[in-house]
Amino acid sequence: MNTVKADVDQVIAERGTVDVLVNNAGLQFISPVEDFPVEKRGLVNRVILKGAFLLTKHALSATQT
Repeated sequence: MNTVKADVDQVIAERGTVDVLVNNAGLQFISPVEDFPVEKRGLVNRVILKGAFLLTKHALSATQT
């Protein structure tokens, strides 16, 4: 989480603002559901859902006046 905030802060410092945000992160783990490891599902959730949430949260917080 701190890395995402640091990245957004760096963009703001270099560019002054965030004009456009594209949340485009993902990964793939292919397995039959009965063999799908629970920890891999957690990783997928963190990358796709939590990552997009945190980037949006910090970008909005940094650019609101």
